[in-house]
Amino acid sequence: MKRILVTISMLLCGTNLAVAEASQSDLVGQWSCHEGRDGTSQTSQITYRDNGRFKIKFEMRFTDSPDSKGMRGTMSGKWDLSDRTISMLIQHSRATLTAKGGGAVSLSNKTSRSEIVEFDNDRMVLMSEGGAGPMTCNRLK
Repeated sequence: MKRILVTISMLLCGTNLAVAEASQSDLVGQWSCHEGRDGTSQTSQITYRDNGRFKIKFEMRFTDSPDSKGMRGTMSGKWDLSDRTISMLIQHSRATLTAKGGGAVSLSNKTSRSEIVEFDNDRMVLMSEGGAGPMTCNRLK
């Protein structure tokens, strides 16, 4: 049974990867993204510019934590696309925890990598290198 499930999973992943063809110019514009998983929900607005810069405004909610409601903030920096991987070097960030006691969190000087597993001109699905995802993004008009 496990072999059948692994084979089916490989076939499905292969199908998704074939759909994920995108160039850097295809991603330029504004995207509204959402990710939900056990205990968290995240929404983001991402702008990819044709000059290789990006800006993100995000809000993450911790639904299972009585002491923290989440985190919100902004990030900006440089991005590029290689094969199906979007790399974003965060140069500036401002993030605030909404936990008891609050506090700022620095995300600067970190690189985020996400693989595009599905893509068409108005929608993409990303899987983060850190295991988060899938994050579904829709192009804003």
